[in-house]
Amino acid sequence: MGGGGQQTESGEPAKGDRGGLGGGRGGSAVYTWEEVQRHSHRGDQWLVIDRKVYNVTQWVKRHPGGIRVISHFAGEDATEAFSAFHPDPNFVRKFLKPLLIGALAPTEPSQDQGKNAALVQDFQALRDHVEREGLLRARPLFFSLYLGHILLLEALALGLLWVWGTSWSLTLLCSLMLATSQGASANWWNHRHFQHHAKPNVLSKDPDINSLHVFVLGDKQPVEDLAWSMTFYLRFFCCYYPFFGFFGSVALISFVSLFPTMPRHNYHLVAPLVRALCEKHGVPYQVKTMQQGLTDVVRSLKKSGDLWLDAYLHK
Repeated sequence: MGGGGQQTESGEPAKGDRGGLGGGRGGSAVYTWEEVQRHSHRGDQWLVIDRKVYNVTQWVKRHPGGIRVISHFAGEDATEAFSAFHPDPNFVRKFLKPLLIGALAPTEPSQDQGKNAALVQDFQALRDHVEREGLLRARPLFFSLYLGHILLLEALALGLLWVWGTSWSLTLLCSLMLATSQGASANWWNHRHFQHHAKPNVLSKDPDINSLHVFVLGDKQPVEDLAWSMTFYLRFFCCYYPFFGFFGSVALISFVSLFPTMPRHNYHLVAPLVRALCEKHGVPYQVKTMQQGLTDVVRSLKKSGDLWLDAYLHK
């Protein structure tokens, strides 16, 4: 058997677990999923994109999206995530060429972990349709208006300073408002929330379902948490409701997991297409009224509370 992309005497690509940290000189080797999945460790990471096998062990340190999000796909098929997170895949593929070490064997399926091949194929067709229709392109007018209301608030802030002048009391008030009304930092978004969209609800990979802190309980914490949570509703109705209505694009926020780079003003256009795809493959697609949604939330909270109470009483 040839090593790392070498050819056998018959001229056929060599097959086996080779490539090491430096890749497979020429990328002519073929691999099975079992071989690819063995390279899913911190210091040894391979992944598959469009049936091509890449050794990204060293590249993960230079990955613009961060080391964690790409490492989550070590030993797995990353085709869908690659297409979803890169607006210009053809440009990114230039960086993949030096990392190519081979391809999947012709007898191997394109997807790993028993994925529904028909569903994956139909979703790819849906994504191609979305791209052709231009639904991944942002409308400058929409975001100009969005920026406009931000500038308006800035003007109001300047007006306050113009009228009231400067003082410690005003400075403290502005600091409090800014600290509680601003969004998440770019660092948090890039290195935490992208992981959530790459591996939604996957234990140990999605940081949003890290349950470590739920074990830090006390007598005062529930009361403090309730008090802090109430500030969210105050901020929402004072700052967001006048501009976005009651729900805004949040009602369709689930589509951000399917199309992470889609601008929010196109969610309502892709919704019927996703629904048709789900119905074709028997995937549950739930649409609920506000009352039904709130009822589900309360029911879920009660179930969680009962579980915690049972654990507390029998500790």
